This record gives sequence, C-alpha cells and structure tokens, in this order.
Amino acid sequence: MVVAASAIGPRSVVLALGALLVLAIAAPGCGGGDDPPGGDAGMDGAAPRPDGGSLDGGHVDPPDAADPDGGGVDPDAGCTGTTCGEACVDLQSDVRHCGGCDVDCTALPGVDGDAVQCVEGACVLTGACEPGLGDCSDAPGCETELTTAEHCGACETVCAEPTPLCASSEAGASCVSGCQGATPTRCDSSCVDTTTDELHCGECGGTCPVPANGAASCVDSACGVACDAGYHACGSDRCAADDDTTACGASCETCVVPPNASATCIDGGCGFVCLPSFADCDGEASNGCEVDTRTDVGHCGACDDVCTTAHATPACVDGACVVGACDPLFDDCNTMPEDGCEVDLGTTVSDCGACGDVCTVDHATPACIGGACAVGSCDTSYGDCNGQPDDGCEVALPTAVEHCGTCGNACSLPNATPSCVDSACAVAGCDPGFADCNDSPGDGCEVDTRNTLAHCGACGDVCEIANGSEACVNGVCAVAACDAGFDDCNGLPGDGCETNVLSTVTSCGACGNACNLANATAICVNGGCAIGACDPGWDDCNGLPGDGCETRTQTSVDHCGACGNACDLANAGEVCTNGTCDVGSCMPGFDNCDGQAATGCETHTQTSTAHCGTCGYACSSVNGTSFCSSGTCQIAACNPGYQSCDGLAGTGCETNVTNDAQHCGACGNACATTCVGNVTATSCAGGTCQIVGCAPGYQNIDGVCANGCECQASSISQSCATPMVLPTLLITQTTTVSANLAVGGTEAWYMARFATNTSPSYHPRIRFTTNPSDQFRFDVRTNCTGTATSCGNEGGVSNGLTDWETYMTGPPGYYDVIPPVGNNGSVLVRVYRRPGFPVSCAQFTLTISN
Repeated sequence: MVVAASAIGPRSVVLALGALLVLAIAAPGCGGGDDPPGGDAGMDGAAPRPDGGSLDGGHVDPPDAADPDGGGVDPDAGCTGTTCGEACVDLQSDVRHCGGCDVDCTALPGVDGDAVQCVEGACVLTGACEPGLGDCSDAPGCETELTTAEHCGACETVCAEPTPLCASSEAGASCVSGCQGATPTRCDSSCVDTTTDELHCGECGGTCPVPANGAASCVDSACGVACDAGYHACGSDRCAADDDTTACGASCETCVVPPNASATCIDGGCGFVCLPSFADCDGEASNGCEVDTRTDVGHCGACDDVCTTAHATPACVDGACVVGACDPLFDDCNTMPEDGCEVDLGTTVSDCGACGDVCTVDHATPACIGGACAVGSCDTSYGDCNGQPDDGCEVALPTAVEHCGTCGNACSLPNATPSCVDSACAVAGCDPGFADCNDSPGDGCEVDTRNTLAHCGACGDVCEIANGSEACVNGVCAVAACDAGFDDCNGLPGDGCETNVLSTVTSCGACGNACNLANATAICVNGGCAIGACDPGWDDCNGLPGDGCETRTQTSVDHCGACGNACDLANAGEVCTNGTCDVGSCMPGFDNCDGQAATGCETHTQTSTAHCGTCGYACSSVNGTSFCSSGTCQIAACNPGYQSCDGLAGTGCETNVTNDAQHCGACGNACATTCVGNVTATSCAGGTCQIVGCAPGYQNIDGVCANGCECQASSISQSCATPMVLPTLLITQTTTVSANLAVGGTEAWYMARFATNTSPSYHPRIRFTTNPSDQFRFDVRTNCTGTATSCGNEGGVSNGLTDWETYMTGPPGYYDVIPPVGNNGSVLVRVYRRPGFPVSCAQFTLTISN
C-alpha cells in the first residue's frame, strides 16, 4: 500500500505494487547503466527532478546483508523468507523489497527513505514525504509541490478568493490574499523569495540547474551548487570529485602528467606517482620519474642501490645487478654477480684462460702462467726433455733410450738395438744374424750366428748331424752330405739324414717315393714297394700288386666275402652287404617277407592274404572272410549281423549293425536322425532303432521311432490334495476340461463348484462328452478320505461313472430346497483309465454344468 501524506494529514491508502512495476518498466535505463546527472546514486537510469530528487522506480542496489536497517539476512544462515539476489528478505516488511524483489520504497520520488515503511507487502508513505512535497496523484511517491495554489500545504488545499495565493514559511505553506513579508514576490499563484528559491532564483521561473553529485542552491538571487561529500564546486553548475586530476582543488586546475608517471590530486593539490619500474631519485618534479630502475646501475631496483662488481663492469637487468663485462684475464665462473668476476684466469690452475679449463700435466705438478697451462715441477724419474707443457714431463728417464738417466743421454751399441734399464744403457735386441753371447753390453752383439758352428742361429747352439756331415748356413745347421742308404727327406738338419730309404714306405728307394697301394698296407723291401696286408673287406683277387687289393669283398656280388664267392637269389636283384649276399630288390609282384636272404623274394604279394600288396599287410577276416587280388584285400562275405561300414578291407566286417546306434540295421542308419521329434536319447537293439528318452512333457506312446515322442502329455494335477479348481457355476452355466493320461498309472483330479442350491433349477451334472473307446471313468468325492458323494435320486453310486447329476423331483409347483452337493457345493472329481486299456494319447472331455 502507498499512503500519500501532506503536512496536514493522511489523504488516502492505495495499492502501489502494480504502479511500482509499471514505473520500473517505463523508466528509461531501468535495471542497469550509469546514473545520469542529478540521478539517485542508488537508482540506475533515474531521471532528475528539479529539486534534486529521483523519479525512478527501477533497480535499487540491495542493502548490505549485515545492515539491520536494510532488512538483509545472511543467506548462509538458512533462508526462511524469500531470496533476492544473495539476500534473504521478508517481502511483507522489507522497505527495499516490498511485495517483490527490488521493489524499493525508499527510491520513490520525494520520499524520506528513513521514514517510509513496508506493511503487508505495500509501501506506506504516511509522514514520509520530504518537506514541501505530497502524494497528490495516482503516481507512486511524493511527486507534488505543496507551494502552489492548487496544492497549498496539502494535496486537498486549493487557494481561492479571498486568499488566492500560496505562500511558504518555516511553519509550512498557506493561502494568503497577497505576497508580503518573507515571500514578497508573486510568481503565478505562488508567493516566493527570489533571493533564495531554487525554482525562482532572481526572477520567476529562474530554475537553478541541479548538478551531478550535488544539489542546486540560490543565494542572493544567484544560482549556485552544494556538492556532496568527496566533491567540490567548479563554477556554478558543476561538482568535481576531490581526486579529479582535470579539476584539482578550489582552482579546478588540470594536473600536469610528468614523464614516466601518473598525475594525482590529493588534498586539493596536484602530484604524481611513478609508473612501474620507474623512480623519482633526484626529487625534481619537473623531470618526473627520471630513472628506469630496471637498467640504471646507479639505481638498480631502487633509488641509490648502486651496482658494484669486483674485476668487472657492472650492469642492471630487470632491476637486479649483474656482471656486464669482466676485466681482462678475469671471469665470473660461479655465475654469482655478488662476487663479480671472482676468478683470475691468468694464474688459477682450475680455470686457466677460461672457466672450467683445468690444467692437467702428465707426471708433473701443473702451473697457470698468463692464462696458459705450464709445467710447475716434474715427478721423480721424469723429465721435460722437449720443453713442451702440453705433454708434461714426457720422458721416463730410467727407461728412455734417447734420454737414459738424464735428458740428452742417448744409448748406441754395435750390431744391437739399445735399451735403458734403471737409467743405464743395455742390449734390448740384436741385429738380425748377431747375438750377445758374452753378456757384455759394452761390445754389443759380438757373434755372427749366421755361420758360426758353435753358435749357429743362437748362442750355444752347436751343429751336430746324424748319419752325415755338418754345415751352418744363414744361422741354421745344415747337412753337408748323407751316409750310404740314408737321406735327409724332411729337410730338417736337426735330425740329420734321418731316413733309411731301403725300408721306409714313405721314401722307398728315394725321398718322397711313397708306397701307396689301394686298400692295402704297403711295405718297402730293399727300396721296392710290396703288399704287406689287405684292408678289412678288401682282397687282391687278380694277384697284381700294382693295383693293390682291388676287390671290395664287402659289396662285390662276384666276390662276396671272399674271392670267387658269387651271389644268386630267387626272384631278386642281388647285393653284397658286409660280405654277405642279400636281396637288393625284388621282381614286381614279389617281396622278401620272411626276411631271409637265402630264400630271396619268396612271397607273391599279389595273391597272399598274409602279405597282400606288401609284407605284413594281412587281409582281416574279422566277422567274415577275405581274399587278396592284385595286391588289394577284398571282403568275400560278412557274418550275419555284421557289415563293413568304414569301407576298409583291413578292418574286416567291423560293425555290429544289431546294436550300433550309428549303423542300426544297415551302415549309415543313425538312430539320432531316424528317430526325430522331441527325442532326447536313442539306442539300437536287434538292428532296430529304439527311443529311450523323450523331451520333458512328451511320451512315445505308439513305440514308432520315425515319429519320435509323438504325444504331449497333458499338464494335470495328479493329487487329490492339489486338484485343478474349475470355475464356480451358477444356474445354466457350463464349463469343459480336456486332457490325456499319456503316462501309465496316472490320474487327473479336479474340483467342480456349484452355486445357488436354493433355486428349483439347481442341477449339478458331470459327464464325459468325449471318451475314446470308452476307456475313461471318473469318481465323485466329498474329500480325499474316499467318502462318496450322495447322488440324490441316482441311488448313491459315485464311483466308476461316465455321467453324474442331482436335481429336484416332484409334481409341478413342488419345490424343496436341495442341500448343496459335496462340501458346501464343491466336489472332487477323479478321472482314470479303466483296467485293461493300454496307455494312449487319446483325450477325454469332461463337461460340467448347473
């Protein structure tokens, strides 16, 4: 509800929620954007009012949740009201969310936000209008000036004769007859003071403009401004922010922006702040922030932080001191700028000439001189004889021939290669053909071993030749001449004339004349070759020693085992094996089946049933008789009940067709494919397929294999305790049930139920309407103990029936209530096959009626 109020009293209470929503929709910029000049800082897009108020019913920034006056509730505490943004509010009482989120009573035009209320979801304006304003129309808020003759002091007060004018005073506005006193000037129907009235400043209609961030004022008939806190006046129509660098201080001057800086306005005076990485180190404002602390070595990172580096020219990189360039023969080997170029490359052995270049000198203590590695001092027993530091003390003086014991002392010996041992010259090796036989290095290698018999080839090697005379030739003992009957056949002077050419087989009569007789052990007799013995398996059958033992008696069919023993075997091509006659090959159609060479190829494999086609392949006579023709077994005849189903004569008549389910009665007659239809297992008996297993629910009633288990047994109850319950029959109702008794010894149990025994038409009846060959009967029982059911006028018979019924008899019009049959109208029916009838798949049909 919006309650309009005046200085006099309440005028009306109206519903305002709809009006507020209409205003929110109609207000330009509602819901976002910057406030226009003169707008309410809390109302986006608000249009200014001449007196500085806001005519916006749009979005209002929500109050701080912690502000009890704003009505906010911490949403984390669990909201029991309505969530508006992040605040939990009561829409019935929250002045900033009155009746709906963002319906702000305090934002209504001309309303004192501290006095307005929200009652039952409606804004109440009683006593909440700003001085001089009232709620005089249907528009929300206090929109009407109460200083006009139409609304003078109150909405309903209209000034008329004799007081047609409206004059304002500290006590309020009232109707007067003329303008005088504090409001001496008439402007239309109002009396005003043009020296102080912002709407009539200096003259009627002289409205003072309302600046942004301030309010209009009229002093001494001149417009001015009264700025909000944090703002100051610049001229008569502008309020500038106190930190505005384009209107700084009372003079509203524009602050100058120095180099590398941003201008500031603080406490009404211009100043500046340096940009990142720049600083004002000289304190002079005119040159701004003159130092780049990222690169200035005198102000590196901050003013007066001077970079100093030992043995180097410093540099500043990204505000940190670093080494710019090292002094000659110095370097920054640890890459730590704080100690500069800490290494003297001219004298440091570990960094000689460059960082990491370590001086290493063989067999010496190194030194660094002028940035180059050098020999400091040689290790014991070593000398720097070439004066080159690169190879250090390169000479081992105790062993160096050119510098034996000291640099420049070279060893030189006759007919020898010198060496240096323990710093003294010695013989390392003699020249070819010479030797140091006296062990005196002073005369070098004094003996010529090429021709000296006492030192032939080596010191102390004396020449001695067996069976001949000696010589020393080029350092080797040689045979000068051999004795008669001997010769030097191996050319080795060490054993002299070693060969007796009169008896040696390899040099018989002369060196190299070897006795090589075929397949024989040769001998040498007085310098001539002869046969000593034949090799095993060989013989000299032609008596000529020149071709040795020419005959191989292990393989020769003419001399098998001995000269003159020729092989001759029946039906065979002979061979001689290990000196024994044997069969090499048989004539076509024959074979050596007894394995005896003496009988040759004795078996005719084209007709032999024991060796048909090949040795050992006997024609089978299992369950029959066989024969061999052209080397192939044939079956002559099978015994009764047997056949050859694998087609192999070698296995005979292997199949018993009287009991083999795969070949029952004949080859290939498989019972599993002959007996089909709900069959799970078969067998063969007497050559006939038999069914020995049916699928669940099926029976082989006719015993015929070809149609399988042809009968599907009915699913029936076979227990009196759990009969099949049939529908309860009313008068004239009938039901039927059909089944078979395909399993021998089974019976079917039903429960028939009859109702309305009080009717004269009550007529329970059970009968067979289908009974093939009259093979089925039924009994009617009251219970499972065997008690028969009374059959009324039927005489009490209830066993072995084909038809059973009970009904009322008497003259026309006679009626007496018939007791319900059985057990309160229900009877048990047992169906069974008559004795003497075979089990069949035939179905009976029971018809039950009332």
